[in-house]
Parts: sequence; structure tokens; C-alpha cells
Amino acid sequence: MPRGSTRRRWTPERRQSLPPIQSPNPPSAEPSPRFCPPPRAAAHPAAAATPPPPAPDPAKKVCRTEKVTGSRVAASRRCQTQAEWDAEADENRKVYQWQREYSRTPTG
Repeated sequence: MPRGSTRRRWTPERRQSLPPIQSPNPPSAEPSPRFCPPPRAAAHPAAAATPPPPAPDPAKKVCRTEKVTGSRVAASRRCQTQAEWDAEADENRKVYQWQREYSRTPTG
């Protein structure tokens, strides 16, 4: 707060001394349709019988665009199978975990 300011800070004592905020409209027995939650969908037996979506094909080629280190604009495009992307992600996860476990400085 700037020096010489006459603005009062909100302290817990000041908050408790204020009267509670009153709603302009008294609560009615029936809620307003504007604030009612949408009706829930009824449990439909046909919805439960739908099969789950098929798993992605590991042999399908997937292309991703990656940023080039040292450039704000350049990007490279890499295409690999989903199995290769998964193996790379698993290897990166292992390296990251190893670095977290073994690169700590000793304490004491």
C-alpha cells in the first residue's frame, strides 16, 4: 500500500463486523428455472450395451510435429508407428525417473 494512503485493510475483525449480505429476492419454495441444473439422463439399457471403442492399431503410422531446439519458428515432422511412439515415451519416462532418483545431492 502506498505511503499516506487512507485505505483500510480487510482484517478478520473488520470482516466479522460487517452485516451479512442479504439477497434482494427472498428465497421461494420453488427454485427459479434459470438456476435449476439440467435433468439427468435416465439410465438407458441400450447405453450400457454399447461396446467400448477399439484400441488404436499399434502398426498404424502416426505423424507428430516437434519444435526444433534453438529456433522459435522451425519445426520438424516425425512419423513412427504407435508402438514406436509408446516405446519412446516409456524410455523417456525411465530416464526421467532415473535422473530424479540418482541425481540428488547428499544431505548432511
